[in-house]
Amino acid sequence: MIRRVAVATAGDLVFDPALPAAMLADVRSGSGELLVTDPGTPPGSHRFRRQRVMSGALTWCVVIVSVGTLEHVTGGWWAWPAGVLGALTFLPWNAVDRRRDREPMVAGSVAMLFPWALFPGLAGLAVCAFLLLMVYAGFVADCGGGTTHVVGRDRVVSLADLEEAERARLSRVRAARERVEEAQRLLAPGFDGTLVLTALREEEWGLATRMREMTPHAAEAAGRADETVIELVEQYVRPVERAIQAHREWERIQRAAGGDEAHAGLLARAEAGSRSEDTAEPSDLDGDLTLEAARRACEELTAEAMRANVWLLNALHGGEEDDLPDE
Repeated sequence: MIRRVAVATAGDLVFDPALPAAMLADVRSGSGELLVTDPGTPPGSHRFRRQRVMSGALTWCVVIVSVGTLEHVTGGWWAWPAGVLGALTFLPWNAVDRRRDREPMVAGSVAMLFPWALFPGLAGLAVCAFLLLMVYAGFVADCGGGTTHVVGRDRVVSLADLEEAERARLSRVRAARERVEEAQRLLAPGFDGTLVLTALREEEWGLATRMREMTPHAAEAAGRADETVIELVEQYVRPVERAIQAHREWERIQRAAGGDEAHAGLLARAEAGSRSEDTAEPSDLDGDLTLEAARRACEELTAEAMRANVWLLNALHGGEEDDLPDE
C-alpha cells in the first residue's frame, strides 16, 4: 500500500530522527511531496519526472530504431506488433515510482498504434514515431513534478493513528521541541539547543512508536512511565520560555526607543563609559537604562536556558539530577 501525504499535513506526522537530515528539513519546510510506502523502503528524495524524461527518451529511441530495423528487414507487418509492444516498454526505472501504479495511460495509448498498420514503409515508421512520442509525453506528464520524498511506513508515525489521550501526551513534547526551535532562531548565538533538539526528537519518536505499537492495556501502564519524561521536558522548557519572553521584551523596547539606531547608540555609549552621562539628556539616559536592563535580563535568562539544556540532557541520559535553574 502506498500512501501519498500532502506537504501541508507533514506537521501531523512524527519522523524517525535517523532519517537523512536534508530530507527531513525539506519535508518540514513543505518542500516537495511526501510518499509513505512499504516498510523497509530505503528513504530518499527523488525527482521522478526528470527520471522519466531520461528513461522515456532512451526508450523512445530504442523502440523506433528497433521498429525501423524490423520494418526494413522483414516488412511492415512484423514491425506493427513490435511498435505495439514498444509502447509497453515505457515503464519507470525507479522501483518506488513503478509501484505507484499510475500508468493506465500507457495501456490506453497502445490502441493509438493500430492505425499505423494502414501506412506502409517509411510513412508507417513516421506515424509510429509520432504516436510513440505521444505515449512518451503522457508517460512524463503522468508523474508529478518537483521532488518526492519517499519514506517507509516504519519510519513515520501519523498522529491520526493514535488515541486522543496519546496525542495529547505527545503534543506536550512536540510543543516543548517547537519552543526550543524558536529559541534556537531568536537567541543564537547565546543559546545553542542543537543537542537538546536531537534528544527531544528522539524522545518524541520513541513515544510515538511505543504508542502506535502497544495494545490499549499495555499503553495505560506505559503512559505512566512516559508521563515522567514529559514532566521533565516541561520543567526544562520553562527557563527557555522565560528567555524567549525576555528577548521579545528587549526587541519591543528597542522598537519603542528607535530600533537599530538606539541600539547602536547604546553600545557606543557603553563603550565610551561614564563620559556619555555628562552630555546625555535625562530622557536619553532613562531610555538607555531601560534598554540596557532589558538586554542584561535577556542575557541572564539565555544563560539560564543554556544551563537548563545541560540539566535536561543529564536527566534524560540517566545522570544525577541537579536542581533546575531557579524559576
